[in-house]
Amino acid sequence: MQKYWPEKRCHGKDNIWYAINQVTQEEVILKYFSMSNCDEYKVSREAYTMKYLYNEDPKHFLEMYDYMEDNNEDQYMIAMEKAECSLEDIVNERGHLSEEEAVPVLREILSALKVMHKNNFIHRDLKLSNILIKSRSDLSSIKIIDFGETLDRSDDYHITGMVGTLHYMAPEILKKKKYGKAVDIWAVGVIAYRLLTGYFPYITEGENHSKQLKAILNNSVSYLCADDKRLSIKAIDFINCILDPEPSSRMGIETALEHPFLDPYFEGEFIPYKPIPKFTKKMSKENMKEGKPLDMKGN
Repeated sequence: MQKYWPEKRCHGKDNIWYAINQVTQEEVILKYFSMSNCDEYKVSREAYTMKYLYNEDPKHFLEMYDYMEDNNEDQYMIAMEKAECSLEDIVNERGHLSEEEAVPVLREILSALKVMHKNNFIHRDLKLSNILIKSRSDLSSIKIIDFGETLDRSDDYHITGMVGTLHYMAPEILKKKKYGKAVDIWAVGVIAYRLLTGYFPYITEGENHSKQLKAILNNSVSYLCADDKRLSIKAIDFINCILDPEPSSRMGIETALEHPFLDPYFEGEFIPYKPIPKFTKKMSKENMKEGKPLDMKGN
């Protein structure tokens, strides 16, 4: 009898399934990797990263139960603890979150990323569908997953290679420059914008890197929600400080966690950290599409 029985595919993830451990009857998540398409080292590296991060921070990372090879089915498999859904599912269902709802979620995402960066892991494909929710009753119960593109790099060693999902990619990746941990911070800015508005801040037709980069450099963002309401000045400033095209001046994790937008105890007059950008007109529904991951290898 096989140990795990897959029951249904996770929304938006062809290789990830909800399953049952037939020995314990526990619900789990299975992630499959084709042996013919995946490098064994890369799969084992993802399993190692997952296990390492869970040991460092079980609050924000899923526990890995098994790492198995099935030569009969030509696949590797990682079994992990179950979460109920992804942040992508929540946004698709609800359109967007209120600022009050989004603040604790963003704080937890940044706290998880702080653990990753402290241990020199750069995720490189951080997005809503790679952030799971342990319980729908607590949207801040986030668990970061999918470390297939994650690399272990210190601050003085930079990476090349166009890896990730286009609409979350930092401009330094699109410019094909060397990059580091700041690309994950940029992705948090895109995530914040998407959570709060239901849209992506920058989007172009098709998977066009040069047009995407041009849209970022033009900095034409509406900060309008799906219901046509503008975000608060604190929320706009928070996102604007993270979506800085220059990685060296992009707001870091500690500063982001201390920003008044994420501080429930902030009182007094708020003075923006940066000049508030000029707003554009309402974004189209095209700005709600996530796009597909890209993988143009570097080091």
